Amino acid sequence: MLLFQRHRRHSGMVLLMVLVVIITMSILLTTMLSQNMSQVFSSQDKVDQIKAEELARGAYWKAYMDISSGTAPTVSSETLDGKTFTVGALGGKPADSTVQYPVSVSY
Repeated sequence: MLLFQRHRRHSGMVLLMVLVVIITMSILLTTMLSQNMSQVFSSQDKVDQIKAEELARGAYWKAYMDISSGTAPTVSSETLDGKTFTVGALGGKPADSTVQYPVSVSY
C-alpha cells in the first residue's frame, strides 16, 4: 500500500515535465521559423535593391542617348519576377559629365 501511495504523489510529475518540454520545443521552433522568414524577406529586399540599381544605371545611359540624339528622356516600366519597377529620369543633362543626373526607380 505504501508503494501505491508514493506512486500516486509523483504520477503528475511526468505529465508536467512532458508539458514543459513541449512548450519549450514550441517556443524554439517558433523562434527559428520567425528568424528564417525575416531572413527571406531581407534577402528579397536586397535582391530588389540590386535590380533597382541596375535599372537606374540602364536608365541613365538610355537618357544619355536620348538627350544626345535630341529627344526627351522617357519614363519606362520593367516587370522582373512579377514585380514592376518604374524608372524615371528626374531632369538635368547627362551629356555634361560635370552635372549630376538623378534617376528614380520605384518598386
